[in-house]
Amino acid sequence: MVEHGDGWNFHSPTGFRLAQVIQHGTDHRSQICTALTSLSVEPPAIDLWPTARPQVAHGPSIFERRGPGAVLA
Repeated sequence: MVEHGDGWNFHSPTGFRLAQVIQHGTDHRSQICTALTSLSVEPPAIDLWPTARPQVAHGPSIFERRGPGAVLA
């Protein structure tokens, strides 16, 4: 993707932009947690993995597999 400005061009790969989207969301989540903490409110857990575990409905999940090919132990 190329952006054009007043006398300049900026090229950045799509992967770079996608990484920025993820980072930007992380930044906002941390800002919300900081604001809640400053109000003496304990922020909720925002990690993906503990939230995803209860959502596994059927069969072994990536959280239960062992051995070659296991994503998480």
